Amino acid sequence: MNVHVDNLQRFRIKEEKHRKKSPFVLSFGKKWRDSVDPSSSYKELQTRATFKTKTEALARAKSIIDSITTIGTAASEVSTDERTQIIALANQLKKLEINAANILTSSLETAKAGFNPQKALDDGLKIAVTLKDYKDYKLQHFIDLYAEDPLEQQKKQHAAVVRDLNNQLDGIGDIPIKTFISLDKSIEELKPILQSYCDRESTKRFSSLQVMRSRIRQILKYIQPTTKVPTDEVLNRLTKLDTYKLNHKLKGYKPDYALRTSEFLLLLKFFSQEKYLEPLYPIICGLMGARRQLFQEMRWDFIDLEKNEINIPTEITKLGRQGTTDKPIAFTIDTIPNLRSWLMWGLKLLEKHERKRDLVRIKSRETNGENSNLVLNTYKHLFKCEAQEGDDFNWENCAHNSYRNSFMTYALSHEAFTQLDVSVISNDFKSHKSYISSGVASRNMEAKLFFSITPAYLGLVDLEKGTIDTEFLYETKEGKEVMWELEQDPDRKEVYKLILEEIGVLCPF
Repeated sequence: MNVHVDNLQRFRIKEEKHRKKSPFVLSFGKKWRDSVDPSSSYKELQTRATFKTKTEALARAKSIIDSITTIGTAASEVSTDERTQIIALANQLKKLEINAANILTSSLETAKAGFNPQKALDDGLKIAVTLKDYKDYKLQHFIDLYAEDPLEQQKKQHAAVVRDLNNQLDGIGDIPIKTFISLDKSIEELKPILQSYCDRESTKRFSSLQVMRSRIRQILKYIQPTTKVPTDEVLNRLTKLDTYKLNHKLKGYKPDYALRTSEFLLLLKFFSQEKYLEPLYPIICGLMGARRQLFQEMRWDFIDLEKNEINIPTEITKLGRQGTTDKPIAFTIDTIPNLRSWLMWGLKLLEKHERKRDLVRIKSRETNGENSNLVLNTYKHLFKCEAQEGDDFNWENCAHNSYRNSFMTYALSHEAFTQLDVSVISNDFKSHKSYISSGVASRNMEAKLFFSITPAYLGLVDLEKGTIDTEFLYETKEGKEVMWELEQDPDRKEVYKLILEEIGVLCPF
């Protein structure tokens, strides 16, 4: 009798010659069977099988062993209860004429693609139940709902989102909702829309494309609770620009420009005029590094001059609105050199023109933006910032974020501030590198001067003549005193005297 026994004693193949058609009999050893299948749930391990040739029997033995030991884990590592449950479920699926192995294979491929198989199945069920009510709808239906949604209207960016979805992303409203079941079909629909936006003559910067990406994310997040599409995994893929492989030559981010002290003085003087009155705008945004949106909501209630404190509630900060922190912006006024004198100056100016109210601002963000463009173009010769090739000369292109950049650049170079001070005051606890302007050669000197100026220095700015006395501004204390002594013009001499008194060079009495 011819018998072949596996080296590991897992199986044997015996030739039984009386079996004319299939003489080779495959059987598995009890000891090995019990080690890998103690519940005896794997039928092929329990029964004998016959084959025409020994080669066929060996191939089948290997196939059975591989199916048990090579799909991620040995059967011995799976508990008896787990195996019993898997087999029971497989049998139920079989009664429904569904192949359990195919489902597991699909789950494995889903996991390899970076998705959670169980969540994918759960999402699929939700979509199947819910989407049937919306399968004939297009995205424009939900864009219109979003535009009229009273809860969404309370959000700061609501109007901008609606505007861009309706005017910037041509064709996005025509996409059928059912498209977002599939990642590939979603990409197929969204890619030409984003490419068309890139190809516009007015689209010049990559940051503009990123804004459109965020608009897509916002509307898709809005439809999710209702339609159950797209799934979170699909949404995350759709809001990564690398997904689309767009062809563009858009410019990178705008340069981080920090205002020189002379430019900052010019802005303070410009916004002190009655026609353009907004004195706290450069103070809050420049000396405190506040974001422009925070300035729009800044109230006098947050500033306590008597207690020497500024406390800005979490809900109006960027990080607070994003839900990433519950910390307010709180610091003593004296942490920022000369901030108190500038706040007092701005307060008195508003009271003089009878414009003080609960909010520290007077005008809208749009109006302040227009006036910033006006001062930049009117006194272009006094600013060092320049437009990049192909860009218009305006505030957004040349001095974007310059107030905040100035605070970051100079505060981090000034002995009065710790890094924690900068983080707390600016409400930014990540790296500050992106705000630091590399275009200021004498950063330490400029930082010292930026936080040393007081309202008396405004006399160095002549808006009518379009001049700034930068010679006196950047002179040393000793040099300033010499210039005062030699000055023949009585008005200018008085300006010099007031400044020298404030910095302690001259006694005011």
